[in-house]
Amino acid sequence: MHSAALSLLLTTGAAAKPGLASLLRQVDEMPGEPEADGAVVAMTTDAAAARTFDAVSWLMRSAEGFCGLTEEAESTAATCSRASQGQWPLAKPGANDKHGRDWLSATQRCQKLCAQCARCRYISVSVRHGDCSWFEICDAPAGLLHTVSGFRTALARNATHAAGLHRQHAG
Repeated sequence: MHSAALSLLLTTGAAAKPGLASLLRQVDEMPGEPEADGAVVAMTTDAAAARTFDAVSWLMRSAEGFCGLTEEAESTAATCSRASQGQWPLAKPGANDKHGRDWLSATQRCQKLCAQCARCRYISVSVRHGDCSWFEICDAPAGLLHTVSGFRTALARNATHAAGLHRQHAG
């Protein structure tokens, strides 16, 4: 299901980022969607593949570090419309939620939250800290902070980059 796009990503730069080649191999080995008839299943599969591709692309573009310190209060729609930065936990405390337990799911969740936040342009993700921080402006990668380890940061989405890679190697 994922192999063409992920093979491309493995050969075009994952080797330059420690740990990403291993992550991409794990994603590539995930079982495919069960065969079924109907457009709904095809759309769900396509949407899931697109989210996976977008998250892997983000991981490849991301750099170690974070944009800045954020308050521990969870961002809301109001925060997103007036603040220049904020934060979401990757999983609710005490919840049996698998989002955020690995880089792929953490990135997917953070991208989804950012897409619903009017001012979110950059995200800093940390599996270790269970944190998704968002920023309207960030001096990435040159100005990233490294006072707390375990964060990766980049533009939240780069649809042009991801779509271009997918088109190049889909056929």
